Amino acid sequence: MGTRREWRRVLIAVGIICSAAAIAYLLHKNQWYAKMSIISSHTSIDQQQQQLRENALVKVRSVGNFTNRVAAFNAFLTSLRLEELTKRGKDAWHGPTSRRLEVLWGYRDDYLQLLSNYTNVMTVALLWLTDNQSSPHAWSSLQDHSNLLIQTYYEWSADDTIFSWIETPGKTKLRFDAMYNRTCNRNMNDTVRPVSVEPVFLNAKPLYAGHYWPNNGSSYPERFYTSAPPYVFHMHIY
Repeated sequence: MGTRREWRRVLIAVGIICSAAAIAYLLHKNQWYAKMSIISSHTSIDQQQQQLRENALVKVRSVGNFTNRVAAFNAFLTSLRLEELTKRGKDAWHGPTSRRLEVLWGYRDDYLQLLSNYTNVMTVALLWLTDNQSSPHAWSSLQDHSNLLIQTYYEWSADDTIFSWIETPGKTKLRFDAMYNRTCNRNMNDTVRPVSVEPVFLNAKPLYAGHYWPNNGSSYPERFYTSAPPYVFHMHIY
């Protein structure tokens, strides 16, 4: 009986050791595959983006629908973060040492161009995909699944008081007239008909006298009403 019990204990111990070894092997294997997957993803993304770096502006050019493009954008940010952490090593992050404060207004038309002069700031932008076969005037959000999360939009309407502010420039400091190009739609039937979003809603910037005041504050530049923006969105990394 004693011999059998001892053999049982030995077999149980061997089984536990083998199971633990198998689990450790699988965990190590999965971690290795995950690490290799991250390295492979980082390498392919990095090689792709090297061709799109312009000074401090990095243009992420991915294809597919909007959610897939955002996922690719986030994957690139992850690779960029790993690259930066590798460069820094164990050094702690230090805040800016300069006491001089420089303000660069984000609604300037040359904002990104001027920002590229500051080498300590990197801008990562998701490019707006365009169909080279069609003119900008042929673009429609109704068929654009690459640059927008929502494709269908509707016309708006309001009462005569709001219309009087829009159709008569200078009656309000909120500049509704500039946003809507001093035009209104009084046809209520149009508010239930799906339409493409107007480019001005994608390009619009805050209007401030003394800072950004195109056409004396009466309207945006013409391209704001006719062309899509160059980027879906962008973010700055300091």
